[in-house]
This record gives sequence, C-alpha cells and structure tokens, in this order.
Amino acid sequence: MYLHNWVAGGMESTARLGIVLGFVLWLASSAQASDVTKDTVIIVNTRANYSASLVFTASSLDGETSYPQLDVNATVASSAAVTLDLSPTGPKGVPLLWSLSVSIYRPVSANVQGLEFEVFTNPSRLIRVSQPGPNDISLKVTTNETIDLKNSKPDHVVDKATVLAVNDGDNSTDRVMVPLYVNATSDNCYKCRAWALQGDEGELLENDGMYLKVGTNFGTMFDVFKPIGNRSTRAGEVFNDGRFQLTLEEKGEYLLLCHGHETTGDVVDCAMYQTKRGVDTFAPLWHAVLALFLISVVLSTLLFLDRRYQLWLRMQCRTHDRLVNTDLGDTEEFSGSKYTSRVASNDDSEASEAAGALQSRRAQLGNDASTPPRGKRLKKRLRSLDTFRGLSLIIMIFVNYEGGRYWFFNHSRWNGLTVADCVFPWFIWIMGTSMVISFNSLRRKGLSKCSMAMKVIRRAVILFCIGLFLNNGYDLKHWRIPGVLQRFGVSYLVVGLVDIFVPTLRIVSKVSPVYDIVAYLPQWIIMISLVIIHTAITFGMHVPGCPTGYLGPGGTGDHGKHALCTGGAAGYIDRWLFSVPHMYRHPTCTDTYHCEPYDPEGALGSLTSIFLCFLGCQAGRILVVYEQGVPRITRWIVWGCVLGAIGTGLCQASQNTGLIPINKNLWSLSFILVLGAGAFMLLSVCYILVDVLEIWSGAPFYYPGMNSIFVYVGSELLQKFFPFSFQVSSGHSGILASSLVGVSVWLVVAFYLHHIKFFLKI
Repeated sequence: MYLHNWVAGGMESTARLGIVLGFVLWLASSAQASDVTKDTVIIVNTRANYSASLVFTASSLDGETSYPQLDVNATVASSAAVTLDLSPTGPKGVPLLWSLSVSIYRPVSANVQGLEFEVFTNPSRLIRVSQPGPNDISLKVTTNETIDLKNSKPDHVVDKATVLAVNDGDNSTDRVMVPLYVNATSDNCYKCRAWALQGDEGELLENDGMYLKVGTNFGTMFDVFKPIGNRSTRAGEVFNDGRFQLTLEEKGEYLLLCHGHETTGDVVDCAMYQTKRGVDTFAPLWHAVLALFLISVVLSTLLFLDRRYQLWLRMQCRTHDRLVNTDLGDTEEFSGSKYTSRVASNDDSEASEAAGALQSRRAQLGNDASTPPRGKRLKKRLRSLDTFRGLSLIIMIFVNYEGGRYWFFNHSRWNGLTVADCVFPWFIWIMGTSMVISFNSLRRKGLSKCSMAMKVIRRAVILFCIGLFLNNGYDLKHWRIPGVLQRFGVSYLVVGLVDIFVPTLRIVSKVSPVYDIVAYLPQWIIMISLVIIHTAITFGMHVPGCPTGYLGPGGTGDHGKHALCTGGAAGYIDRWLFSVPHMYRHPTCTDTYHCEPYDPEGALGSLTSIFLCFLGCQAGRILVVYEQGVPRITRWIVWGCVLGAIGTGLCQASQNTGLIPINKNLWSLSFILVLGAGAFMLLSVCYILVDVLEIWSGAPFYYPGMNSIFVYVGSELLQKFFPFSFQVSSGHSGILASSLVGVSVWLVVAFYLHHIKFFLKI
C-alpha cells in the first residue's frame, strides 16, 4: 500500500525533487570561473552606414614575442559598439602590449587600408572609430580618451542591465561642454517623476562616466538634462533631445554617450549602444516547465501501465484515504455524473481525529476495511477543496522562496495583479468555504453556540499569536504587529461569530433556488455594511497633508506631489494605530516609488478580507444546500461571473486609471471581488476534475492541503535552511532551481505526514 500511495500520489513530488536536484548539479558543474582578470575595452563606431573590422594582436612589451593564440577579432556595425575583454598578461604572467588593426568599410568604391597602432588596455578606456567625411578615405582613430569613472562596474544581478553613461566631450571651440545629469523612471512607475540613478552623484562632467544599474522587467524612460540656474531643462520626447525610452536586456551592457552644448540652449544629444548581449530571461522557466511536463508524462504512463497490465505497482491505494475520511464529520451526498460521492468536513482540526475512529470503522466493515458493505455509500472527504487549498499553499511557498525572482511571481509594486497577489486572498476565501462545512458538522453533533464560539475564538487567537511569533519579536522596538496569519485570525473570528450568532431567515423553502442567499440575508447586510464602512473611510477620511480619497503609493508617484501619503487613509490609520516601527518597513513600492513604510496587512484592509472570507462561505453554503453537482457548479460559475464583472467595472479594466484600481497592498474592493471570482472558478474546475469526473486525484497538492498550517509555518521557519533553500548563482536558473527544490521538499514532507496519519490541529 505504501509503495502504490507513493507512486500514485507522492511520486510526482519525489521525481520533481530528483529532477530539480539534477538540474542544480548540472548548473554547478557547467559553471566556469575565469582564472585571469581581464580588462574591458569598449569600441564605438560613431558613423552611420560604416562597419569596422577590428583585429587585436598581443605581443610582449619589447615587441619581440607574439602570442597569436590570444588574438581577438571583432566587427563593429554602423552606429554600434562592442565590448572586448583583453588580458593584461600572457603566459607565465608576461605583460602584454596589444596592437589594434582597424579597417572601416564604406558604401563607395575606395581602397581603405587598415591602420595599426598600440593600445594599453584600461577598464575605463573608450576607443572611438570614425571616418571624417564621405569623400575622404583617410581614417581617424582616437584612443587616448580615458573616462574618469565615478564608480566601479557593478556585478551582474538578476533583472538588471549595466549602462555606462558618458558625457561625450568635444574640444571644438564652438561646443563648450556643460555638466549633465542622468535620471530615469520605470514604465511600471505610474505618474512618477524621474529619479536620479546615482543619487546626488548623478552629475557628469566632460569625459566623466558612471556605471548605472537599470531594471529590465519593464521599459525605462531615460532623462538626460543639463542644469540652468536652479532648474533643470528637459527637451521634448525624442531621442536626440535627451529623453528616450528603452527596454534593456537582463545582464546586458550598454554605453550611453551624451553631450550638451552651452551655445544651443537646452539641447542634449544622446546615443545608446549595446556593447554586450543580455541573457534569455525566460529560458530557465521554460526548461522547468518542460521538465515538469515530462515528469507528468512518465508518471501518467507508469500508472496507465499499472492499471492496464496489473504490474508491480498494483496495490490498494484508497484504503488509508477511506480510513481517514470516516471520522471527518457527517457527510453530504452529491451527484454530478455517474459517480456518486459524499462531502465531509474539511476543517484541518478534525482530520487529526481520524485514528480514533479506526477501530469502530473496522468493526462496521469487518476485517477488510477497504471494502464497504453493500448498499452503503462510502464517506469521502471533499478532495477538490483540499486540492485548491494545497495548490494555493504551494504557490505561496514558491513565491516566498523567491519564485525564480521573476517579477510576475512577486507582488505588484502598487496597482495591478500578479500570481503572487492571488494566493493569500484565495486562502482567505477557502477558509470561509471550510468554515461552513465544519460548522454544519458541529451543529449536527449538537454543539451549542457558546461551545462553537469558544472554538472560533481559540483558533483565531492561536492564529494571531503564531503570526506574531513568525514576525520575529526579538527586537521589541520593531516587532511588526500585522501579518498574514493575523489577518487570517481576524477574518476567521468575525465571519465565524457572525455565522454562529446571526440567525437565518425561514421565509423561503429549502428547495428554493435562492435559499442559499435569502436565508442568510441578515449576514449579508452585516458584511455589506463592512464594505460600505471601508469605502467611506477610504474615500472620505481626511488625512493631513494628503488629498481626500488618495489611493496612490506616495513617494515619487503622482510626480512627487504626495510623497508622504503612501496608502492614503489605510496608511494613516496604521501609522496611528501601530506606529511605523511596528509596521512592515519594506513594502513592494519601495524600489519603484521610493515610498514610505506601509503594511499590506494593515487594519483597514481587514474589512475587505472579512468580506472575501464571507464570499467563501457562500461557496460552502452552496455545497451544503444543494446535493447535486450540476447546481453547485452552475452557481459557482454564476457567482464568479458576477463578481468578476463588478470588479472589472470598478477598475474599468485598467491598471491605474479606474475608479478603484486592483490593489493588493490596499486590499481594494475591486481586488477582493476579482480574486473572489477567480476562486469560484478554480473551485469549480477542481471539483469537476477531482470529485465529479475523478480523473485527477488532486495529487500532489492534496497532501499539503490536508496539513496547511503545518506546511505554511514550517516553510516560514525553515526558509533559510538547506534543502528548503540554498544559493547557487545570481541568475534566474539557480534561484528557480532553489525555489523548485524547496517546494518539492515540502510536497514530500506533506505526503509523508499524510502517510503516517499526522495532521496538525489548532
């Protein structure tokens, strides 16, 4: 039984772990470290329609010994640049003298010969190759232009490109050079004023240069300008006026040559050259997807052969699952196809009591616990809900373990929606669905309202305390009070007490198609009132120094007009209630908007998270009220469409310009409606595949879904320990490998806990 369970449900996790570990080892073995430090020479061809052929030859300083094996050949296209790495020493550490042969080719019939000269390499050496006139076949090669670098060349990092910005000096009498400044802003920064890439050191004098690290996930608007008095001038939106927009390649290297003229007003001329190609950012991700697809194909083939030919893998895989499901509460029959199942409580706290019912179940079924008596239908846990919960949990762990450091596996900088933004709200929604099923089971057992309320309060307090513990209170002066589990605890407490003490209406029959809504109208009134209060505070509360109803990130957003207004009313309430030292100090808007400290799990957003949890309760009530699969699925889809339409209308299908933008930091109304719609749709899909058609067992996500608290808390505590995470390289491939290994290990842990019948209850 253990072997087949491992193959049918957990082998995917083990195989994935092996594949990813092999991938990591391959990365480590393929990495090659250079033994020789090389100097960098940038060759720029500043003329259009001319290409240049370059040959670097190495010799000893006295010129008597040549080293042809070290020769370097390159071609520079018209209006382009290349970067070459030349070693300053040869065999046995002999100092080298490099000679350069340059040939420039023109689109006219002319016999252009190469010109040789000597060049000593220098990391800041800039070589310009130019041809003075269309009718002049002579060559002009300038090599004595050493750039005065303000900072050293930065190391390559993920999602960054390196730009060498140079104030391109000209010694002609009619072009007096003036200082230039280089600012930039990301396309992902809405209504942002340009920000100095190098802080106060952004000034470039003649022949000055500085290395800049520029983000590559989104386009970048460069703003190169010169100061006039106490103000800076910026010419139009075109490239040759100092302001231009480019999307750079990750780990690519670029040369930005600019000059401004005192005699020509505010004109700034710039040219951008790519000196080194970047990397394919998405290649590691596609490789990982392909590997997971191949694993799925192999496992599916093995299981098909097992079922078809009864190979060695053939064993009873449902025995343990049946024993666990016998004590998960009273069941509720549903029928959506030729398959018939039953629904049980999906509360993790009750799952751990499965072992206690083992003997009584065996007494009912006889010696063979795997075979139910005739005429009786087997009790079965709602696997689709556990699968959905486990899927959300695994994505959350993957995101917390950096998710390969791809921007869409990270939270939105302010407005917008990414994969990382979805998982926490889905968890809140799933908790609401499980609450209805669990409370229904407790009521059938005859528990009083006070007993149920005490269970709710106890669990909410435990969740809140665990969240405080995970926030690391060693430094009490900076102990963050809000958090993920704290938000869970608050939402669970409010929705749970409302469900317990607010009575249902008996104005319609249980067979009515709207019973699941009408019977709970008092609860709906309370929850909608919370949404109204949230909206009124958000748009009506006066925040000193900020416009009423402000929803922006502050900082450089809105052209820096409201720099201290991050989050509007939500941020103001948290700063008053918790104080800045006890809030999240590194919100996602920091890097892009340079915003103030802001906590995305703050007090005001709890109101909308409570409403989202209540929407999950609606999905649970549909499960309890309607026994057939088709009515359930139909209602879930209708709810998904309605909520999605309202949420889309509020944000006007726009990231930034809608009435209420989708914003995870604010837990805006449009955000929770759109995420609630997605949750209804995803539960419908899981329900059809897992519980109705039974073409998917839910593995491997089913197992962490059964032990969600244990897996989440464990992943937070052990995040910085091997094998859950480790450092391989600074590129996407190494980080992605580490993320996938960590997720795979937790899948294996969850499967093992399921096998030994261990379920953490709080």
